[in-house]
Amino acid sequence: MKKYVLNALLLLMASAQLVGLAQDTTKPAGVKPADKPVTPVVKPTEKPVEKPAEGKSTEKAEEKKTTNRLPSNYGKLALTDAQKSKIYGVQDKHEKEIDGLNEKLKAAKAKRDAEIEAVLTPAQKKALKEIIDAKEDAKDGK
Repeated sequence: MKKYVLNALLLLMASAQLVGLAQDTTKPAGVKPADKPVTPVVKPTEKPVEKPAEGKSTEKAEEKKTTNRLPSNYGKLALTDAQKSKIYGVQDKHEKEIDGLNEKLKAAKAKRDAEIEAVLTPAQKKALKEIIDAKEDAKDGK
C-alpha cells in the first residue's frame, strides 16, 4: 500500500510541475517567478554491477557469445557470404577494444554521478532514492 501511495504522490507532483510549466509559457523568456524554486535535474546513479557469488563460475562473462550480426541496414545490401565473413572478422577484431572503452565510459559516468550526488543534501538524496525505487518498482510491475 505504501508503494501505491508513494507512486500516486510522485505522479501528482510530476503532473503539478507539468501544469506549472504549461502556465509559464505566457511569460517572457528568461524570467523566472520568484515563488517557484529552481530544481536541478539530477541523473540517477547507475546500478552497481552484480558480481557473482564466491564459488560460482564466471563462465557467462567469459563465455561471451559472439553474435554475428550485421550493422544496421547492411542486411539490405545483398552481401555475399565472403563479405559477411569479413565484416564479422572486423567486428571480432575490435570487440575487446570497444568493450574496454565501454567499461571506461561506465566508470566515468559512475564517477560523474557520484560527484553530482555529493552536491545534494541528505533530504534530497533520500527523495532521489525514493524516486528511483518507485521507478524500479513500476518497471518490475509491468
